[in-house]
Amino acid sequence: MNAESTDRRGWLLPPRAPTKEMWRRLKATRDLLVRENPNIELEGIELFGRVLDVGGGESASYVSLLAGSTDITSINIDPELRPPVVCDLSDPLPFPDAHFATVISFNTLEHLADDQFALSEMVRVLQPGGKLHIIVPFLHRVHGHPFDFHRHTADGWN
Repeated sequence: MNAESTDRRGWLLPPRAPTKEMWRRLKATRDLLVRENPNIELEGIELFGRVLDVGGGESASYVSLLAGSTDITSINIDPELRPPVVCDLSDPLPFPDAHFATVISFNTLEHLADDQFALSEMVRVLQPGGKLHIIVPFLHRVHGHPFDFHRHTADGWN
């Protein structure tokens, strides 16, 4: 992802335009499209410094795609995903301000009643000049784990 792919506001990166190779990959996948399409987006994300993976864990389906950083801390409410930190995202994050260079969150915010609070906490623990990468489903069935509250549009994010 680069400067040319940012929208007119300069910070929100839309999904990459589909290519024939992307369509072939999606057609061939044995995984759910809602999982494979974000995986394609993840391949373009550069991780640097101390990384916070919000909603992840050692058993997350995308963990093998998080190349480039060996300093990743995952947090999740679900201990079955084996995160090093188990916490509820409706509470303040257990980290000091400006602690992480990169914060990532994939397919998590739709499960939070107060996603704005969780987002503000992600920004709080992000270092100035750091990168925040968020992927949320838009066209996907309701899928509680334990709940499903939101579908975000680009206008909503802006």
